[in-house]
Amino acid sequence: LGVIAIIVLELLIRQKHLFRAGIDDALLYVGLSQLLVGVFVALIVPLALTQFVLVWIIFLPFFLAAVVRYGDTLVSIGLFVCCYGIILTPLFQGSPEVQSVVPFAVLVTSLPLYSCSRYFQKQESLTPWGDPLMVFEVLSLSAFYLGGNYYVVRTLQESLMGIQVAPGKDIPYAFFFYLFTATVPIVYLVHGLLSRNHILLRVGLLALGFSAFTFKYYFSPGHPEIILTFGGALLFLSSLMAIRYLKTPRNGFTQEQSLKSATEGLDLEGVILSQAVGQPTTADKGLKGGGGEFGGGGSTSQW
Repeated sequence: LGVIAIIVLELLIRQKHLFRAGIDDALLYVGLSQLLVGVFVALIVPLALTQFVLVWIIFLPFFLAAVVRYGDTLVSIGLFVCCYGIILTPLFQGSPEVQSVVPFAVLVTSLPLYSCSRYFQKQESLTPWGDPLMVFEVLSLSAFYLGGNYYVVRTLQESLMGIQVAPGKDIPYAFFFYLFTATVPIVYLVHGLLSRNHILLRVGLLALGFSAFTFKYYFSPGHPEIILTFGGALLFLSSLMAIRYLKTPRNGFTQEQSLKSATEGLDLEGVILSQAVGQPTTADKGLKGGGGEFGGGGSTSQW
């Protein structure tokens, strides 16, 4: 069934030139999922594999081929999960000492994935794969933060590793994870502002909110009304300072609207007269598309 779905998908792409039209996405997801289920049932279940990392290794070529061929964002998420599964699964199956290395393995894995995604996005020849690369950028930034977030690390150790934190005690390297949780969102925001990276800004804002939740969860003074008021005032002041700072364009960012209203500065009287009287038609001498055939679905060979 998976092979049939992929064959039908290829025929539709070649004959109807479909690209993200709905039916092609559905055929891709159905075909890929059927292929993976078939491989899992035929190869992995009879062998009773105890090393689940082999599942990720077997699935990886399927996701990679689908991302390269179709440039689908949802499939790129599966490829991202495979990459982390190959690295983290052996650690989860190891001893408690080995399992304690999982957060640091996530940090070490996320940095090269983020660097590669940023580098490849700058390559003009890889423009058709811009969406999957952007997905890798967002997920690697998120994984890097979550890998060092105190709440995530402690929950992971308590639920999966069976480590119980006694009253008055804390998890190993707690100070590092506290510092990481507090500083990384700020680094994301500052670096995003300086490098004109909207993804860093948005991930940084989400990370900042989760950091606030983390510290509130473990260090609550018991007065939520005071915390909410103080937090709201802090957000208001931060927004006000950012607006005042960006009144002058800095590093490509500005507080002013970049897109003006459709009627702003428009001579409405002239438009009405032109519609009533009529205008002579003139040939458009602007740039016209040359019927490029690469990238848009039903692609063949030319840009």
